[in-house]
Amino acid sequence: MSALMSPLEIITIAYITELDPAMIKDSFILTAQIQYIKPVLTAPLYDDVLLDPAGDLYAVLVDDYIKPCLAYYIKATMLNQQLLETSQYTVGSDPALAQCLMDISTAVMISPEHRRDIVKEVFAMAKYKLDLLIDYLVAQEFPLYALPTSRRISGFIITPTI
Repeated sequence: MSALMSPLEIITIAYITELDPAMIKDSFILTAQIQYIKPVLTAPLYDDVLLDPAGDLYAVLVDDYIKPCLAYYIKATMLNQQLLETSQYTVGSDPALAQCLMDISTAVMISPEHRRDIVKEVFAMAKYKLDLLIDYLVAQEFPLYALPTSRRISGFIITPTI
């Protein structure tokens, strides 16, 4: 499976400070794609998008809707871990990044409540981008896209969350 965006694209879209692209692993990108994007696109459309994400049929969908949504979900899911790991980051091969890295004492001083609020705020931005993606999918009527339908299980109506 291929990632729909690069770490550098994620940083450009979702971050206001510099970040070493090596900190955003492919596993974060692929996990967020499967967890947040695939259910919304539905499996047939998701698989087709992966075949040619830059093609004429899906370029606007990917660049204007999927990537912004995905970037914020990736940021939200890795924010706490990133905060602690950035504070312990060694300069390594790029000394230019040293001035934008957080000092360990600053990272430890951020209260759990403050970190929770930051993560909630980033998830809220991601959810807003997800809503825009869903609206676009419905409006465009992609042939492989089908709106999720409600099902009855043991007498309960289960409605999709999108």
